[in-house]
Amino acid sequence: MEKNIEKVDEISKVENKSTEDLRKISIAEKININEFTQEQLEKYIENLGEKKFHAKQIFKWVHRIGVLSFDDMTDISKTLRDKLKENTYILNMEVIECQKSKKDGTMKFLIKLTDNAAIETVFMKYNHRKYNMCIDSSWMQNGL
Repeated sequence: MEKNIEKVDEISKVENKSTEDLRKISIAEKININEFTQEQLEKYIENLGEKKFHAKQIFKWVHRIGVLSFDDMTDISKTLRDKLKENTYILNMEVIECQKSKKDGTMKFLIKLTDNAAIETVFMKYNHRKYNMCIDSSWMQNGL
């Protein structure tokens, strides 16, 4: 619940900034575009001075096609892609290490995030039907 409130606050801050302010956002303040709903993305795109129909295109690229770079969004103008790169990021995850148990098939992953933080996950199978995944986000918060 608290995370949702923080997200709404973050989006409200963006919605209240001028287009010029949005262009000056530092890397540390970039927004994870994956977290926007389509409606929130529409407002964000309009605040960038662009037409809101682009939000539907961007949403499709991020959530249906799964691009990892704004440059891959071929139906979006270079100008808008540059604005997106300046102010937002697409959450990327890279599997750095994978270990699989020969005994029970349990799989352990070390995953690097866009901000160089890392998470460790363990994927376990129970009774040949049920699966469980544990995620440890505190494993290496300071990055790799």
